[in-house]
Amino acid sequence: MDYEVKIIDLEAPGVGDQVASLINTTFNHNLTWQEIKLNTYYDNSIAGSPPSFYVGAFDRDKLIGFTAYKSHDFLYNGEVVNCFHHCVVCTSNEYRGKGIFPKILEFGKAEILRLGGGFVYGIPNHNSGPVFKKLNYKFFGPFQKVNVFNIPFLFESAFKPWTENDILYSSDSYFQNDFQLIDSKRKEEGDAIIVVEDFGNVLWGKVLHKKMGPVRVSYFSVGGMIVNKPHFFKQTVKKLFKKHSVQFVQFIFHNTSIFKNLFNKPVDAAFVEPFVVYDLKAKLPEKASFNFMPGIKNNF
Repeated sequence: MDYEVKIIDLEAPGVGDQVASLINTTFNHNLTWQEIKLNTYYDNSIAGSPPSFYVGAFDRDKLIGFTAYKSHDFLYNGEVVNCFHHCVVCTSNEYRGKGIFPKILEFGKAEILRLGGGFVYGIPNHNSGPVFKKLNYKFFGPFQKVNVFNIPFLFESAFKPWTENDILYSSDSYFQNDFQLIDSKRKEEGDAIIVVEDFGNVLWGKVLHKKMGPVRVSYFSVGGMIVNKPHFFKQTVKKLFKKHSVQFVQFIFHNTSIFKNLFNKPVDAAFVEPFVVYDLKAKLPEKASFNFMPGIKNNF
């Protein structure tokens, strides 16, 4: 079949309605065009990096496939590396099985390379994961998790001991730009995004609720953190507990992250999708290190 893959003009008449309709039909959502943009588009041109962009597949004037490429500036050895997260990938039901998804991904990679992007990454589910493997994306394995409970014995046993002279750092390691991510998430969620700063450390995220058996508990989901003083890290978490009424703080980080060294027993996060990368301008080593947390995802 004939269809055209191209950059979506965000100012084109009716484009917002088409994108919203395709996403809502595919995922059984009820999102507005404005909500979709706040979730998947970030303009970081103020930092000198290219803004996010959308790619669509069109059968004449009909949108039949869509992917958002959200721009992020990561930090690597003191340098900014602009990268993109392809998120909200969808194809119209009647056009599935026609190779639209892979062609959108190939088009997106070519555009990112043209923009000088370091790599494109995704956090695929069980449906899209096999496609990324066929397209030679690198799978860097699972995320890990630590739940720190607001109970004295459990709290203390969660952390490894650190001294004033210890430094939590690794060269040749990617760090997320937390202040950029906070700005992006606050544009979408406002004051629901909470930032705790203490002793040179920063924790940010939001309060969520879940049922654990018959009990409904509140917990703080960490989107990202900056740990300049690891020996004060426990105090930073204690301050969070004092300011917010939650039963535990949930830390999720990539398995290669140095953040796992803060804790005694991180475990694989069984229900968190794996991290996949296609390197472009940045050539990633086989054992690349990513200090990434859930804030890098559009659906945090």
